[in-house]
Amino acid sequence: MTPTWRRWRWPTPRPMKKGKAGDWQVALEAAGVVAEPRDGSGSYSDRRATVDLRFDKVVAPGWRVVLANRLDVFGRRTEAGHHAVNTLKEASISWQNTPNTIVDLGRINVRQGVATGYNPTDYFKRNAVRAITSADPDTVRKNRLGTVMLRGQVLWDSGSLSALYSPKLGDRPSGAPFAFDAGATNGSERWLVSASQKFGARITPQWLLFKEEGRSPQLGMNLSALLSDAAVLNLEWSGGRAPTWEAELFGVAGPARYANKAAAGVTYTTRSKLSLTLEAEYNGWAPDRAGWDALRAGSLVDYSRYRTLMRDRLDLPTRRALFFYGSWQDAGLRHLDLTLMRRHNLDDRSGLAWLEGRYHWTHADLALQFQYNGGRERSEYGVLPDRRRWQLVSTFLLLTRWRGAYHLQPLSFLSAGIRSGPSKPPGRPSLHRGRLAAPIARAARLSVSSGFFRELADGRAFLGGIFHVGQRACHLARRVGVETRHIGWRLGWRFGSLPHRERIGLRRRRYGIDRDHGTRPLRLRTPR
Repeated sequence: MTPTWRRWRWPTPRPMKKGKAGDWQVALEAAGVVAEPRDGSGSYSDRRATVDLRFDKVVAPGWRVVLANRLDVFGRRTEAGHHAVNTLKEASISWQNTPNTIVDLGRINVRQGVATGYNPTDYFKRNAVRAITSADPDTVRKNRLGTVMLRGQVLWDSGSLSALYSPKLGDRPSGAPFAFDAGATNGSERWLVSASQKFGARITPQWLLFKEEGRSPQLGMNLSALLSDAAVLNLEWSGGRAPTWEAELFGVAGPARYANKAAAGVTYTTRSKLSLTLEAEYNGWAPDRAGWDALRAGSLVDYSRYRTLMRDRLDLPTRRALFFYGSWQDAGLRHLDLTLMRRHNLDDRSGLAWLEGRYHWTHADLALQFQYNGGRERSEYGVLPDRRRWQLVSTFLLLTRWRGAYHLQPLSFLSAGIRSGPSKPPGRPSLHRGRLAAPIARAARLSVSSGFFRELADGRAFLGGIFHVGQRACHLARRVGVETRHIGWRLGWRFGSLPHRERIGLRRRRYGIDRDHGTRPLRLRTPR
């Protein structure tokens, strides 16, 4: 008769679905960076660890609580002189009186706009970014501070109506690492009204009216049109009277000037999951080509202040730019995604190129990113301190919801782990060694320089400290009743599939470390 334990299988928890209320999500991100400065002083390295938390739960009928926070810890100090930067992205409560009416109160990350690389109607982006860890525009929009506001929404089948009010809660941004930073997102009193109505099956417009304290109203429009089954046209526009950039830069009073901001792009998607986006961008508030050349040739202090102003506003420093974004899912290999982004300034001919290759597992991602900044002195991208930049990023989903309980997931990229849980026979831990470690290590050696790989090896000790913090969290979770499914106990690689585990472990009726796929297993003594 087959023993009961041999018929047992590891249950696989399912990753959380987006938009499902009542879920915790805790993700850990570890990154190693090697950059080549523009001044030729020699490459340098940096490390980063990130903990991203999101809680979304329906606490009572009609009531919903959302909390999202991100903590970035850098090896080098930031411009503010700190190693850590905390970003409270969202903290709000929602009340749904009827199926078509929603009222939200708290810190909310409102992201307006249909364009990809530049969003003129994203009125709440100013001073909202505390730390930039990627050149991807979508990542920057997601990982920023929300704005404290009161928002009401009315929904129907083909459209919606929304109105929000944001009060003034501070005067200036804070550089403290764990600041609530209300002065950055709520430095003035603002309100926004938006309405959208779908016309037919191909055209969806949205109209916006924005007003800020002491400034003229701004009108905005977003339009998405389906050109064919594979092509989509996105138009975004915002216009209104505003103080000139000279008045903003030098703090002098002057007449307001009407300015237009726009972005127009086409996205084409093929059957092979290849998506290509080409976008033209325009900022009428910025100086023209002659004004930009004069600013570059003038005082370095004024030029630096202007670049800081535009960086905080997440705006184009010049009037005209081109943007290209291409992404390919399952690029010749299942779960492998390739991304290419190119920014080109039409006024000073500088540009940025960003490439990423990302492989997905069930609860982990591994990505290799490369960024190149090219241009002449004091151009938009030629002034950036790094000419080339490599980054290896590992993302792990640590805590998920599965079968009504919360589970701490393994750090699949970091360690071999003892698998234990209430459904497994007690006293029978088993460690296994994966088969993908050597190929991935060889690919990493070929993809990056030897200095980068040495830095990555040194960074394992840094990640090990974070890993021990995760172990402490596991023990604490067990004490409070959270079911712990996987715990890793040593730093290393851990990959592998269920049939491989069965072959080297379960079918041999041995419980312990299998160092070379079953040829010389190490037996662990366990209490009976």
